[in-house]
Amino acid sequence: MAAILCAACVATSAQANETNPFGIASFSLQTTEQGPSPQSPGEPYLFDQAEGHPFALTSTVQFTTDQIGGNTVATGDPKDVIVDLPPGLLANPNAVTRCPGQLEHCPTDTQVGTFVFRFGDRESQLAVLGEIVDMTPYTGEPAELGLEAPDFGRVLLNGRMVRTPQGYSLAIVGRGLPVLNLSSLLSGLPPLHLTSLEMTLWGTPTAPAHDAQRGLSCIGGLGPGWSCNGGGVASGEEAIPFLTMPGSCTGEGPTTLAWSDSWQQPGRYVQARSTLAPMSGCEQLTFSPEVSVRPETTRAQEPVGIDLDLKMHQFEENERAAPDLRDATVTLPTGMAISPAVAAGMRSCDASGPNGIDIPTGVNANGEPLKPGEVGIGEEVPQVGLGPEEPELAPGHCPKESIVGTAEASTPLLAHPIEGHVYLATPGCGGASQSPCTEHDATDGNLYRLYVELGAGTNSKRGEGVLIKLAASVQANAATGQLTVRLLESPQVPIGELSLHLFGGERALLANPASCGPATTT
Repeated sequence: MAAILCAACVATSAQANETNPFGIASFSLQTTEQGPSPQSPGEPYLFDQAEGHPFALTSTVQFTTDQIGGNTVATGDPKDVIVDLPPGLLANPNAVTRCPGQLEHCPTDTQVGTFVFRFGDRESQLAVLGEIVDMTPYTGEPAELGLEAPDFGRVLLNGRMVRTPQGYSLAIVGRGLPVLNLSSLLSGLPPLHLTSLEMTLWGTPTAPAHDAQRGLSCIGGLGPGWSCNGGGVASGEEAIPFLTMPGSCTGEGPTTLAWSDSWQQPGRYVQARSTLAPMSGCEQLTFSPEVSVRPETTRAQEPVGIDLDLKMHQFEENERAAPDLRDATVTLPTGMAISPAVAAGMRSCDASGPNGIDIPTGVNANGEPLKPGEVGIGEEVPQVGLGPEEPELAPGHCPKESIVGTAEASTPLLAHPIEGHVYLATPGCGGASQSPCTEHDATDGNLYRLYVELGAGTNSKRGEGVLIKLAASVQANAATGQLTVRLLESPQVPIGELSLHLFGGERALLANPASCGPATTT
């Protein structure tokens, strides 16, 4: 079958139909647990445990078909498929051994799931089942999966961080889906068009329950039954969870979007929506962060550099992960103040524009979720990447003179820490087109603000493919002047440690209290 993949067979593929154009007829995404289920013992059932590890995650996309001349035909050949997972639903690419991209076929210990491609209509349908393998990604991508079966070829799926209206999330991007041409094998048969795809990712890939499908590949249809090879392979690797559920119990099921375009009309995307069951069991989770603050100097009234560390224990308890950091509020010692150097007018970073941070919103001018290749208000397509058809999140343009510190975050999902900077943000008052600053602006954090950008640090050329931008405020107590730094709405990513280093010396944001004595940070 090596010669039957034909991504360029558009001239002989399904023609666009004006009455029933190319689209997604149905889309579902479900996380399941293996029995016993009270309703159907032994059968998988929906899994909704917050921060839990499901047995499997299955996504199914059925494309539109039409009746022409009494035959069921596809209304177009799907080219690209993108699935935006809900924030907090994550896959750990380091859970199993990664397959080098130059290998023709990946070892079974790199497998993390299965896929099924279905071609043609019910009367002449062909189905191909194969392995989903964890691959070593190219520079600039945090993760990459491969869909492969012997003699069938390989379709790559990129995993990348995107910004949706709900927050930062993981997107699974499949480019260049195959058009299957059987005319070289069976004369007289037209090309068979991809009508549906199903992808199942395993919660813990090394679990014995997946041994039957480990290394399995099958082809079925155009004849009786399935023809299969492989399978029944046990994994000798450590049992590390690959999938983790969101940790937010809002009473509403998290939603996900699927996007697709066709070979006939590339770039014209259609969408479909699916909703998971609401998360439950948040009250069973344990959140026990540790906070430490270390000043560079203890000399009174001196500009001071600060090292702020937040450590979140990534332990597993009853097969659940630790909750992700959402908000951090740090109250500095009484008497610690904004350094005169900052008050004198250090250059700041705007919210957007040529000197802006450009925090993404995930929506367009109409408030709708961004389509693949679309950018939001104040955002831009990065100059380096995979081209305008597939933009990645672009770094901000904060002036170097606005840098007041560095940032670093570690996560078990990436091999290296994510590095970045802390910027002094332009005040929300006192500007040319703004109202004068008042005491209220100082107390609510509108006067002194910060931006944190992770993924654009000194070692960003390592190419982890993650870029996160956050806003922080510095609030002053009206009665005591005591400063509070607030970092809100962090992404649902398992951060093991978040470290902020604020510079001392001439570029110091803060100055020590004028009086000596104990200094307590909360």
